[in-house]
Amino acid sequence: MSPTFATLIFVPLLAWGVRKPERLLLLLAATVGFSGTAVLNVAPAEFGLQPYHLFGLALVARAVLEAAVDVAERRWRSVPAPVLALVALWLVAAASFANAAVGGGVSIVLAAQLGHLGFGVAVVWAIQRQCRRVVDVERAALAFERGAVFAAGWALFQFACHLTSLPYPAFVFNNSVGRYADKFGSVLDTVDVVRAGSVATEPSFLARTLVFALCLAVVRRLPAGRSGEMRLVVAACLVGGLALSTSATGVLGLAAVGAVGVVLGRRVALRVPIAVAALLLLVALLAVPTVRQTAFESTLGKLDSFSFRQRFDSIAAAWDVFVSHPVLGTGLGSQTSHDVAGKVASNLGLAGIFALVWALFRLFGFGVGGAAGSNRSRLGLALRVALGLSVLLDAVAGWSYTYGDFWVLAGLLVALGKVADGAAAPEPVEPVAAGRVAVVAEGAA
Repeated sequence: MSPTFATLIFVPLLAWGVRKPERLLLLLAATVGFSGTAVLNVAPAEFGLQPYHLFGLALVARAVLEAAVDVAERRWRSVPAPVLALVALWLVAAASFANAAVGGGVSIVLAAQLGHLGFGVAVVWAIQRQCRRVVDVERAALAFERGAVFAAGWALFQFACHLTSLPYPAFVFNNSVGRYADKFGSVLDTVDVVRAGSVATEPSFLARTLVFALCLAVVRRLPAGRSGEMRLVVAACLVGGLALSTSATGVLGLAAVGAVGVVLGRRVALRVPIAVAALLLLVALLAVPTVRQTAFESTLGKLDSFSFRQRFDSIAAAWDVFVSHPVLGTGLGSQTSHDVAGKVASNLGLAGIFALVWALFRLFGFGVGGAAGSNRSRLGLALRVALGLSVLLDAVAGWSYTYGDFWVLAGLLVALGKVADGAAAPEPVEPVAAGRVAVVAEGAA
């Protein structure tokens, strides 16, 4: 393991946050999109330890210690149904791994993928355990949003360095030796336009984080007034970062957010901003040839690219693998497919498809409650929309279970469904004490 410049940034933050779980949660939410940033690099394994891993591991460790104390003192806390469904999904992945081991087809890569999935499920469990009030979830969602705004601003800085030939400090946030880390300098060749990846491994993953944050920004807090004005500024910053990524993922995400605004209408007050943004985009497309060419190459132009052909071939190959291994697949990580259905079918078989669908059903159906228009109901809607977009993007880009965005948002949604609106969640009751209370109440009656 070799430390990086980011070690000097994130390790002190870890020391500050480890004393209180709410701090760890805020740090995790704010830095989950920093997938191109390595706190520690493991060059032989082509692995960079991300802030998501660092803060997530600390939060999980703290939750495990607290759970152990609860068990030792005979205090029991129920595990929400969505978490149990995600655990079932991991068990299917473990069974698929064991099945591959029997056939001699396991490797370190497959074991690592199983670990990534298990870590994501553990993060969901830890987040829902640490959030005791609606305000805890609200603050974490705001931290996620602010982290994404920083990423969008850093993308603008990257773009400025490219235009002015200023030296770009890649050692700060683009230092990962991970296999898929693009670092800085990715260019849309046909137009010679830089693709800003900011703090993420590549532009498409930057676009994912910004799209999710955009959902939180416009759905959670866009009523009229000062807060609404600030949300518009934040939304404009996030959209700017999405444009600089020149990612088809970002374009699809923006279109989906626009569709959400049209469908939900007054509930999110998005129709006017969408109309203004569409008008500005139309003017830019008509007036600036580079913008027009970049927009084409980022969308329809990719249909004739090597990247698209490679993705299409991977999907076809994945379904061929599913036909030959329909029950448990060939093990998580054994087959690459740039769509979530083909990925799960080939890797985990029918058992994995059923487990994933059931987990998503339990997650999206988990009760949030709250009066219409309340902070709780709006936040629940925002989290559901963001998670829905995550599933949509995975459907056309591949299952991104190794990245933390989905897991953090899922943990916040489960936590929101658990806690009482504006009040602390009830503390677990010791069985002996509960019995004494019942006896006293019976005597009083």
